[in-house]
Amino acid sequence: MLELWNTSDAWRITINIVGAISIVVALYLIYISYKMITNYFIGKKTKELKNVYAKIYELPSIFIKDEIQLGFEIPKDIHVKFTILDENEKEVLAFHNGDLKAGEHVFLFKSNNVDNGKYFLNFVSEYQSINKMMIIQN
Repeated sequence: MLELWNTSDAWRITINIVGAISIVVALYLIYISYKMITNYFIGKKTKELKNVYAKIYELPSIFIKDEIQLGFEIPKDIHVKFTILDENEKEVLAFHNGDLKAGEHVFLFKSNNVDNGKYFLNFVSEYQSINKMMIIQN
């Protein structure tokens, strides 16, 4: 290398260009590695939090049928309490209170067993609590 450096200016320029490009590429690779590592650890925490939330199926605005299906989907095995509460938040009917496996869970609700009025469909797990208002008119 030293012989090439001393023989001509063209080789000096070539060696300097190759050195500069090597430094730029090395810095770029370090930057990309840093971004990938931080995204992996930060993204992993975010994904873990998003994955534990349940999805409650849509309710009709007014319950006028005798039987209706109520349900939810959970992404992993968790303890769930799924109930109907009255306007004073007192439990009227309990569908389930215990551990459930991941997946869809559907329960039949006979609205004739409950007086007409406003009620809340209540879903409680260790990660979230959901209340959905429903009106029953038999």
